[in-house]
Amino acid sequence: LSAALGSLVCAQVIPGCLTADPATLAALRPLLLLVMLAQPLNALVFVADGIIQGTQDFQFQFRSMLLASVVSATALALVPRPMHSAPRLLHVWSALVLLSLGRGLAAMWRYTVDPRNP
Repeated sequence: LSAALGSLVCAQVIPGCLTADPATLAALRPLLLLVMLAQPLNALVFVADGIIQGTQDFQFQFRSMLLASVVSATALALVPRPMHSAPRLLHVWSALVLLSLGRGLAAMWRYTVDPRNP
């Protein structure tokens, strides 16, 4: 809880040290919040990756990463935006969180449901 509160405080302080532009600060706030909220998920996914790699279950890791990548890239491609414009940074980071979520769900399935779990 204290780490979360400290992160929220830093999310307000650190961008102000880097820029004084109000538009940039307004664009950074939701992005920093998303990145902070994704860190526990990323930590669990990295641990699961380590276990999968330690058991040399590379075929499962490849397939789960491929599936999660396709879902994440599809979601990013479907984000509505003006013609011929690039996705916004928040959309890209949201797709990365979706990628981690897909990898995490695949690992959870492997450990809890799959009879061939490591």
